[in-house]
Amino acid sequence: MTSELITLILSTVAISCLHTATGPDHYLPFIVLSRSQKWSITKTITITVACGFGHILSSVAVGMVGVFFGMAAFQFRLV
Repeated sequence: MTSELITLILSTVAISCLHTATGPDHYLPFIVLSRSQKWSITKTITITVACGFGHILSSVAVGMVGVFFGMAAFQFRLV
């Protein structure tokens, strides 16, 4: 791996951790549901991780749509 790729990966991890820690809407619903439904810690972690992957994949999908439209705009000289 190149140093640029390592820097990009480390930056992404740092920003994503900060994003999650500063946004209670990312973890508070899981805490509330877990307590109200009396989930085990294993079930809570499993559901939280599954939702986290869904959040990441949907963000990537939205980003890819943006990239697609950006490339199309340049291809048709709209920009």
